[in-house]
Amino acid sequence: MILTRIRLMKRMSLELNKIYNEDCLATMARMPDNFVDCIITSPPYWQLRDYGYDGQWGLEMTFQKYLEHLWSMMDEIYRVLKSTGTVWINLGDTYARTGGNSIGKKQPNALLGNTQKGIRGGNCHGVEGIKDKCLLLIPHRFAIGCIERGWILRNDIVWAKRNGMPESCTDRFSKKHEYFFFLVKSEKYYFELESIKDKCKPINRWGGNKI
Repeated sequence: MILTRIRLMKRMSLELNKIYNEDCLATMARMPDNFVDCIITSPPYWQLRDYGYDGQWGLEMTFQKYLEHLWSMMDEIYRVLKSTGTVWINLGDTYARTGGNSIGKKQPNALLGNTQKGIRGGNCHGVEGIKDKCLLLIPHRFAIGCIERGWILRNDIVWAKRNGMPESCTDRFSKKHEYFFFLVKSEKYYFELESIKDKCKPINRWGGNKI
């Protein structure tokens, strides 16, 4: 099996234990069907950071276009993933904003449509009436789209950040979590719970003896 995989990778000009700095779709296009055991990735979040190169994901005019890019990635992952394989996707969310000057605070007008009487309406690519400051629920939209494409969503894992970055907002709670989505393509897949279990560390927040 190992020799077969090495021969395949030589034919595809891919090497083991090597980082390929290129479009993920281009890399996966050189892989055969049912080839990969596990994929772990965290795509750029929408409208939160400019990495400084043309065609980057995360700076699309609308979050729907951003999601379409992610779903195109998931379609290709579905092809190269083994039936026993697993996929782990980390995604953060974004608020609808039209004020300010920095990434994440001034999104394209195409996001919210026209402004009438202070309420941002418009079609927003099939989503009506998204107002300024609204949490867009991008991770959830992504997960639902994956399910509609045939993926099986096994868990939405909350990554709780005990020392998350502080936020300057004063009219909502700070976001101190992100999501990991655990997806598979078939009902039978490799999963060994014992090997990833971690010891529980009880925290006594109220004083006195631990319960």
